[in-house]
Amino acid sequence: MTQSEIVSLQITLPPTIEDVCFSSYENPSAVDIVVNNHNTIDIEVTVKIYVDNYATSVPDAEIIDTIPAEDKKTLNKAVSELNLTSGKHFVYCSF
Repeated sequence: MTQSEIVSLQITLPPTIEDVCFSSYENPSAVDIVVNNHNTIDIEVTVKIYVDNYATSVPDAEIIDTIPAEDKKTLNKAVSELNLTSGKHFVYCSF
């Protein structure tokens, strides 16, 4: 007979992006991204921001931050760092 070892597995759920919005409609200073961590441990995330080119593989900007366990955190990126012109833009975020 062989002895079995009990191994505990920790399964981490992927974080989710709950919302993406500009700080203001008429004169935005930042893009706000709400990230939700469903896990019981803090996790580090890299959020990739695409502006008007969501089909490309190269993001316009990235944010790296730690999201506390079982919590939401709003990450933001200054509009000036995204080189946006005035007018309408499509902003897409992913991990």
